[in-house]
Parts: sequence; structure tokens; C-alpha cells
Amino acid sequence: MIQSTQIFIIYQPGMLGTFLCNLLTNHTDFKSDHGGLNTHASGYIDTDEMFHSNTDAERILGYTEAEQKDFFKTFKDKFAVHRLGGYKFIELPLHKFFAKRIFVVLKPPREDLRKWAVRMVLANERSYESEYYYKQIKDISKVPEWFFEKMSEKEKYKWLIKYNDDFEQYVKENKIDAIYFNPIDLLDSGKVQALLDKICAKAEIESIVLPENKMKSFLEKNKKLFD
Repeated sequence: MIQSTQIFIIYQPGMLGTFLCNLLTNHTDFKSDHGGLNTHASGYIDTDEMFHSNTDAERILGYTEAEQKDFFKTFKDKFAVHRLGGYKFIELPLHKFFAKRIFVVLKPPREDLRKWAVRMVLANERSYESEYYYKQIKDISKVPEWFFEKMSEKEKYKWLIKYNDDFEQYVKENKIDAIYFNPIDLLDSGKVQALLDKICAKAEIESIVLPENKMKSFLEKNKKLFD
């Protein structure tokens, strides 16, 4: 069992989880790979490339106990911040593999999920081929970009609702010790600093001071999506 403190940032895609991971690991150049709306190119690296997406969580949940043990024994026994882009991660039996766990869950109110679906589309590379409606279109060249954006927003909203509701049901039935934070508040420097102070105190690590001068452009571009 890993004894070092582990911070698990659990969020839905598009909810600024990478931004928080970069802050906690001191990668604060805030470089974006898509128009300045995200911080994916800032330097944070996943602790394991197969331990990040909601699909990863569902795969690991399907492992036998022995397979789960084999998977997690490859993790190094050192302080780490895990970027977990899917609420299904909360269902993993992480207590069997990590002794000191701090869960930070980025969760907006259910009524705000439509706005986050819009951000999922705008803040990431546009790719519609995997979405169900795409294959129903006979001549793609005749379809305007705005149609794909709106259909993609609709699909992502349905996805966010499903996993939001599954998560709420799970935590209702299972006691989860976690720090909950509305991701919209990651665009408020004062609230972010308070969150960092709380995480650092719980992890017993040195406090992190926000590099507000480096955050300005990132914050301003994202705030416009929620005005």
C-alpha cells in the first residue's frame, strides 16, 4: 500500500480540473493547446496515462481484485496529484491501495451543466465523428459548423447529466470524505486561494500562493463563457 499523501482531483471533462492540477504541481505558465481556454500544455503530466478518463475508471472497476492490485502496484510511493476526469473514479476502492487520500471533487449545481457542456465543446479540439448523429448525415459538406456545435453540446449535456446523477446517487449511499468545490469558482482568485489553503493544510504541505499575474488571460477568456 502506498503511504505517501495522494490528492485525487475528480471532475467531469471541461470543468477546469487540469488548471487545478497545474496549480497544485507548480506548473503555472498556463499554456493552452486550444485558444487559451484550457491549460493542457502547461506541464502537468498524469500519474499514469491509463488513470485519467472516465473510460479508465470504468475499465478498472471491471478488473478483478487481483488485476486492480497489479495495476496500482506500478504507482510510485511519493506525493502525487492525480487528474481524474470522470466521476466514476469515486467508486474505485482506492482505500485498498492508498493510505493517505485527499479527494477534491469539482461539482457544479445540476442546473449549470448546460453551460459546462458548451465549454466542453469550445475548450477542446473539435471532433464530432464519434457522436451518434454524425453517421446519420449523408453529405457532411452541406452541414454548417454551428449545427455540429449545437448537436455536440446536446450530447455532452446528456452525458454530464447521466454521470452527475450517478455520482449523486453513489455518494448518497456511500460515505465519502471529500472537499467539494464548484468549478465556476476556479475563476475567482480569492476562492481559489482559499481552496488551495484548505488542500495544502489537509495534505500537510507548504502553502501555494496564486500567480495571479499569469492567470489573468486564462481567467478572462473563461469568464466570458459564463457571463
